[in-house]
Amino acid sequence: MKRQPLIIVAAATVVVLLAWFIFIYKPIGNDVSSANKRADTANAEATALDSQLRDLRGVNVAELKAQKAKIDAAVPADPDLAQFILDADDIATESGVNWVSINPSPPAAAAGGPTTIAMQIQIQAGFFQLLDYMRDLQQDPSATKPIGRLVIVDSVTVSVGGTNAGGTTGSAAAGSGTPFSADGSPVLTVSLTARMFTRAAPPAAAGTATTATAAPSTATTAPTATTTGNN
Repeated sequence: MKRQPLIIVAAATVVVLLAWFIFIYKPIGNDVSSANKRADTANAEATALDSQLRDLRGVNVAELKAQKAKIDAAVPADPDLAQFILDADDIATESGVNWVSINPSPPAAAAGGPTTIAMQIQIQAGFFQLLDYMRDLQQDPSATKPIGRLVIVDSVTVSVGGTNAGGTTGSAAAGSGTPFSADGSPVLTVSLTARMFTRAAPPAAAGTATTATAAPSTATTAPTATTTGNN
């Protein structure tokens, strides 16, 4: 008879402990585990933010602005053909090249890229003068006076003969003697097919005009006439 009260007390104790575990200890444990996970996540985020902050502190703002200005000059917001012609003439003078002409085409859309301006450039120069000019035109790292505009030369056509520094002409094919440039090499007549770029949208095609008078106004947005250089 004495065992029954003990069994009842033991059973009640087990029930109380079980209820305490289920309703008090386990929820607290879950909360603690969740809090630890949140703390670990917060610490990881804080570490990442601290790393980003250190990187930002090391950024040279002046250098970033200089890089942006360089990109803006390479691919400007508008075609700016007049400035390009002046710059192309300057590097021709710097290289000792007789810059004959440039014939730009109207800006045209390019798939997945900026608006493209195709050009035909004709120059006369000695071999080494031509190399210097090509370096400057395409902004080669070894260029002495690189042009600011991004220019890609797609093809080069070279023929012997042209005008030397004294203004006389000659041609090996004609038998009148080949003139020589200041660098001692024969004068070469060179035709370049090249491209440059702009962020401006290309002009609307004439076929998309809504009125008969709209097409001529769009056709004048880019010059197509040949421009004489420093010859």
